[in-house]
Amino acid sequence: MQRLFFQNLAFLLVLNLLVKPFWILGVNVAVQNAVGPDDYGLYFAVLNLSYIFQVVLDFGIQNFNNKTVAEDPTNYRLHLVNMAIVKFALALVYFLILFGVGNWMLGYHDRMFHLLSIVGFNVFLSSFILFLRSNLAGLHLFKWDSLASVVDRMLMIAICGGLLLFSKATFQIEWFAWAQTVSYGVVILGVAGVLALKAGKVDWKFEKGLFWKILKLSFPFALLNFLMSAYQRVDGVMLESVLEEGTYYAGVYAQGFKVYEASTMIAFLFAGLLLPIFSKELSLKNDIRPVALLAGKVLLVPVLILVISTGFYAPAISEVLFQEAVSPTSRVLQVLMFSFLPVSVGYIFSTLLTAAGDLKFLNYSSLLGLVANIGLNWWLIPEYAAFGAAISTLVTQGVVIGLQFIRAWMKYDFYISLKKLGMLLIFSVLFVLLGVVLTNYFGQSIIIWLGYILIGLMLALSLKIVSIRETFSLLK
Repeated sequence: MQRLFFQNLAFLLVLNLLVKPFWILGVNVAVQNAVGPDDYGLYFAVLNLSYIFQVVLDFGIQNFNNKTVAEDPTNYRLHLVNMAIVKFALALVYFLILFGVGNWMLGYHDRMFHLLSIVGFNVFLSSFILFLRSNLAGLHLFKWDSLASVVDRMLMIAICGGLLLFSKATFQIEWFAWAQTVSYGVVILGVAGVLALKAGKVDWKFEKGLFWKILKLSFPFALLNFLMSAYQRVDGVMLESVLEEGTYYAGVYAQGFKVYEASTMIAFLFAGLLLPIFSKELSLKNDIRPVALLAGKVLLVPVLILVISTGFYAPAISEVLFQEAVSPTSRVLQVLMFSFLPVSVGYIFSTLLTAAGDLKFLNYSSLLGLVANIGLNWWLIPEYAAFGAAISTLVTQGVVIGLQFIRAWMKYDFYISLKKLGMLLIFSVLFVLLGVVLTNYFGQSIIIWLGYILIGLMLALSLKIVSIRETFSLLK
């Protein structure tokens, strides 16, 4: 199972490293620069609001379906049509809630409400793609799932890149939203075709009893998704609504968030592969600790290197990527990147708790995170704007993921080598000291930042914190 995990992880990483960094830090950043912080901040606020209520679309169906299909592949044939009908029914509820909150509570009118309509529809399409992909992952069709994870970005690169390069008119943020609509539609048709060819026929009979059973069994997953999405996405919405120049500061936060989002991509991919693997191993009553610890070991070192190096060179990165609000963006980026450390840990151990069905604890910890995040944002945003929102994210993620990590560690009796822990501490101290020296003597430079990352990787190898031989042996 470890070999299966790393084979598919390698394929997934290659695809995503080829496509998504260029999408996020290339085309997406180009769009942000083309429309400016105000317009992109408007889009960012609308997008975050749409994602907060995305749980109504999913209602835990994706995780539930991934888990049940991984445990028994015949569930794909029985559940696909019924779950699809449930998703369309939930979509009606989603749009009623989204438009109600946007129009009546937050006062979205005219252009903002029009943009909310497009983005809300895109979130529905994205949710349906994730539902279809959960069947691919549950059936262990990981390579097709990996392809599906990047095709929409490839189409977006082509569409938005063409508009940015060849359109004589000024780029509009609405073009960006409509490009997503087209891309998602193509992916849905493609994934549906793959499932029809690879997984066989499905049962087209609608079972009313199964409908309510799915909703009942999915509810804990739905509650968890809502709470997690809310405490992670409420920052952009509150920035836009609390501050007088809210769209501008939401745009500043979005610029720092874009680099942070690109960094979390690898950790997110780990979680996507680990959930069905953890689910299957737990159903077979196998020991999941070797896979979890190995995934953590492989992930933690590059995360530390990226977090520390970006903390030192955030001004240089922001200056290269963005045309406006460089200084406040770099401060937001520094704080958000430090929150990436607990987030990366959470992608492993929170995923393990999800696979184990420990949803009560996950929901309580996420509820604590939501309350803490809203409270911190109300306190910090009026005085510190986007920087205050970043601080609230760091504190919230640290507390929530810390609790979930402790829960998983105690529940499965994990172990750790004190020698390896000591070497990791030595590596971190040496790498920080090196960053101080480089920034003091050579200043801010992207070239120095890239060299700093390379030195960090060499240092980690020399201290034998990560083993190339072990990794390549598993890949082989």
